Amino acid sequence: MEPIARRLVMDYYLYENKERLESLGAKNVEECKDEQTQKVILSADLSEEVAKLLIPKGSYCYNRTEKGCIPCPFWDKMPNLPDQSSGFCHYMQEGDFTKDGTFLLWDQCKECGVY
Repeated sequence: MEPIARRLVMDYYLYENKERLESLGAKNVEECKDEQTQKVILSADLSEEVAKLLIPKGSYCYNRTEKGCIPCPFWDKMPNLPDQSSGFCHYMQEGDFTKDGTFLLWDQCKECGVY
């Protein structure tokens, strides 16, 4: 069986500053509306290396700063689902509610493996 080739650049959905994404080499950065949440979200073509640079270090889907917690730009919460089933990761394209998906994204516990 032939191995499946990974694309070097993927179309990601994320919450991030457009200028920052473009400075990191993102292409085709566009605003769109998330159909599930109705929030404005960016669509961007990113290499996997750039995507990983945007993910906070450590075990959680956020960075703690003196101004508070800054969530991972790929983390999302689906408001129409029960709280403990509402987490979603645009990087992994999986959520607490997807078949064979994640379990702790609702609580912002990292499941992408990027530490």
